[in-house]
Amino acid sequence: MKLLALAVALVILTHPTSAAADPPSTIDVGTGPNGLALSSDGKRLYVTNQDSNDLSEVDTGKRTVVRTISQGNQPSSVAVGGEGGQARVFVSNAESNTITVMSNLTAKDPSIAELDENTAGLKPSSLAASADGKVLYVSSGSDNEVRRLTYTSNNPAPLSATVEVGSAPNGLALVNDVLYVTNGESNDVSVLNVKTLTVRATVEVGVRPNSVTTTAKGDKVFVTNHDSNTLSIISVPSPDKATVTATVTIPPQPTSLALSPDEKRLYISHEGRSKITVIDASTSERLADLTMKDGTAGASGANGIAVSPDGEYLYVINNGGNTVVVVKTKE
Repeated sequence: MKLLALAVALVILTHPTSAAADPPSTIDVGTGPNGLALSSDGKRLYVTNQDSNDLSEVDTGKRTVVRTISQGNQPSSVAVGGEGGQARVFVSNAESNTITVMSNLTAKDPSIAELDENTAGLKPSSLAASADGKVLYVSSGSDNEVRRLTYTSNNPAPLSATVEVGSAPNGLALVNDVLYVTNGESNDVSVLNVKTLTVRATVEVGVRPNSVTTTAKGDKVFVTNHDSNTLSIISVPSPDKATVTATVTIPPQPTSLALSPDEKRLYISHEGRSKITVIDASTSERLADLTMKDGTAGASGANGIAVSPDGEYLYVINNGGNTVVVVKTKE
């Protein structure tokens, strides 16, 4: 019996349980990735690819592309609204002046519709979707306006309304009933009431503002200024009293930013830079950079950034490498 027990022990020792491999930190997508957005549960990441004219759907658990969906000409921005089977994914196609709308995403073949120039506007740029996916806001760079597209239960085609904003509108951030719009050529931010679709205030910021995000309450707004290499921090006691209260110098050519779920950290990506700038969102102090582990950020750099719902990972577009790089927020 003792010999048998010893033999069994030896068998157990020589057959160790294999550890599960870590998912890759670099995800290959299409050519010329530009915009990205996470689903509400963080299980799917959607990436627009400007040069291959398609959208990569990424399983964030396995960190692999599970589906590629053809788009219009030069897809740029992507937004997600709604949850599960009710979610919609919107993509702006800048050169074909269209917007692709995808629904029924849990099915093998999602429903796909294309909104033409009359609805999408000229050179549709950034997008912002309501939480339920029933309202979409579009910045139209050539028209210097923002469009609101509303879906109703008895009309699958969206109803369109427009408002004129600053020159060359780009980035959008929607919080509660307020929409913030960066205007790249007039160097300001338009503050819109989305119910009436009117401009409540205009806030001067740095040179060529591009990306914008807000706190959940909307009491603080963060804007990257591409040409002045600064971050503008706007305090919002009320939408019509929005005021820049701090300007932070950051590394050159910021492209995009994301706020951590606990709103303690702000992450900023830059063109041609393999490091992510980290800002303390409360004190505006610059903290230690995070590094994109695959090396350089490519010729066109990091064009977009998103943070996982648990705050543990960043998804950063490496445009020159045609990849999305996964970066741990705590190295």
